[in-house]
Amino acid sequence: MRKQGKFAEEEQLFRDALKGYERLAAEHPVNPEHKRRRLESLCMLVEALLRQGKTTEAEQLAPEQSDLDRMLELEPENKKDWFYTRLAIYRAKGQREKAEAELE
Repeated sequence: MRKQGKFAEEEQLFRDALKGYERLAAEHPVNPEHKRRRLESLCMLVEALLRQGKTTEAEQLAPEQSDLDRMLELEPENKKDWFYTRLAIYRAKGQREKAEAELE
């Protein structure tokens, strides 16, 4: 029960961060940092939802693969982080075979 409370708190923090970065991205559309942080917050929210077993919502919120690929191009130094995020997104979308192919 205690862990569930932590996961719910984590989920709310990522939701709040996502709202903030969505607002900043809308106010400053030419600043790529806000878009990157928005995507990062969205991915963390999806992972938090998965940890709580909220797979339907995680699947609905999961970003498109093209967005993740674009972030990988912009941040090749964070390849490992974006790789694990992509695996989580595949998992959220029920695409286990794609996740397994990424691991090969």
